[in-house]
Amino acid sequence: MNRILLFNGDEWGNEVYYHKNLKKCMIRYTQKTLQEYIFEENREYRIIKWDDYLVYKNQYNKEKYCKPWIEVDKDYFFEKLECLPPFKWINDGFNERFLMSEYMTHNLTEHNVRIGNKYYSSIRPDTMTLEQSIIEITNENQN
Repeated sequence: MNRILLFNGDEWGNEVYYHKNLKKCMIRYTQKTLQEYIFEENREYRIIKWDDYLVYKNQYNKEKYCKPWIEVDKDYFFEKLECLPPFKWINDGFNERFLMSEYMTHNLTEHNVRIGNKYYSSIRPDTMTLEQSIIEITNENQN
């Protein structure tokens, strides 16, 4: 079954499901029918597929939370490394990177990177590699 959402174009959507016993479309966690919810909220909505919502949500989160890399000091880097178990920790001797195991939202978490003796931090998707991080940091520092 495809998941669908009632979406108002903002940050969030509400999942729509079909209640077999009531034989009505309902809004999850509200106990309201689709019609009641739309009427009470008095907003324009559209129905979208879950996969389309995830694409929108990922882009929204990336724009909202992924800011430029900031240079941090060694103490900050090691404080983050030691406060929670690191996720995807890589250390090749010259470069090092780990992700915070506590996520900010969906697939975004804090990345902490060491390039030589310089340390950087930023919120990024958990799919970003060390190499991609280094390229981004290098490009940002050239500008």
